Amino acid sequence: MINVAVGAGILSMPYAFSLVGWELGLGLTVCLAAVETLTMNVLCFFAEQTGATSYSSLVEKALGPRAGAVLGVLLYIYLLLSCTAYLMIAADCLCPLLAGAFGPGLWGGARSAVVSAVGLGVALPLSLPRTLGAVAGVSTFKVWAVLFVVGAVVSGSAGALGDPGYPWQSLHAAVGGPQELCVALPILAFGFQCHTAAIDVFNELAVPSPAPTAASASSAEQSSSSGGGSRGAGAGLSPKLQSMAGVGAASFGAMAAFYCVMGLAGYLALPGGMDSNIMNSYPPDYQLMQFARAAVGAIVVAAFPVNHVPARSTALDLAARLAGGTERDRAAMQSDGAYAAETLLFCGAATAVAVSVTDLGALFQLIGGTAAAALMFGVPGALLLQAALERPALEQHQQWSRLGVFAAGAALEVLTLASWGATLYNMYGRD
Repeated sequence: MINVAVGAGILSMPYAFSLVGWELGLGLTVCLAAVETLTMNVLCFFAEQTGATSYSSLVEKALGPRAGAVLGVLLYIYLLLSCTAYLMIAADCLCPLLAGAFGPGLWGGARSAVVSAVGLGVALPLSLPRTLGAVAGVSTFKVWAVLFVVGAVVSGSAGALGDPGYPWQSLHAAVGGPQELCVALPILAFGFQCHTAAIDVFNELAVPSPAPTAASASSAEQSSSSGGGSRGAGAGLSPKLQSMAGVGAASFGAMAAFYCVMGLAGYLALPGGMDSNIMNSYPPDYQLMQFARAAVGAIVVAAFPVNHVPARSTALDLAARLAGGTERDRAAMQSDGAYAAETLLFCGAATAVAVSVTDLGALFQLIGGTAAAALMFGVPGALLLQAALERPALEQHQQWSRLGVFAAGAALEVLTLASWGATLYNMYGRD
């Protein structure tokens, strides 16, 4: 779970803290971790109820094929924008490295040239194969690279705090208004997005069956005699769901602590203001950050094809449905030509957007406030609303009030709509 969520989004955590202040930033991070832990548990609960094996299959089984198609579009947009962010980060990492090695006048150090070279010269060839053998070791390396970046920022923070002339007056516990809050919240929320992989983790979770005891046998006999099943009125969640709840709480708690350290350390290191990508706020002669740039540049390039593979599968599946959904249509979408065409379009679109957009924080705000918000809050909210209004699934857990389930689902839907509205207005609606 942690390996899925922790990644490029961590680079904008200090920027989010600078927008709202250190105290409010810490509080929002903890609150978002709690809410997203709950929504992940909602997804796993309904996955067990429906027998779904993936996020997309859960939506299709629980909410219908139309909802599944809408989810497919959202997933594709989310993955496309995520890969666009990877190209932007790669350029932000490589440009200072090139400038430090060959001088600032090197034409290849121009951002647009670096983005194009990485997107079309590196990411495209890596994305063409159907398998990910070329980047199989990226997951482990990613964790160590991110830890190295955090260490570099913490080191810079310690050095800054030791300066007698440190501008303590520039630090604020809570600062900014609604506009800054609308920018910071999607960035912070995006850092916890691992919901699309939660059901895969849940299905792979092995929970040993506890040995029956005299007390449990007596309880089961009483439940049977009263007409209730093993999941009756007094029964709790299944052992597997309980185990997943523990995994989720531990994972999101660790991520929250990790992000709090990164956000607070970055804010303390650069209290006078910073770039939306924390690494851009350090000069090329800061050697520790140069090593961090090289590591992050490598992992985001390798992460591009990792994210593109599910995007390609989603796009080709949607195309097969639009073509008629027959076996012949599905077979046509599995051809080498279809794979190559989608890969060219995907890499070309990601490169074009990365060339034209320079603000990483704005892109994370767009991703987190729209597509990611729908995946993290909108879909769990819809599942709760449908369960409260139409389906008897929750009758097996009568300790959950139907009214409470409805209220929780409605709150998540309001949160999703508010996130979309505030994000789009903040980015495009203001003068």
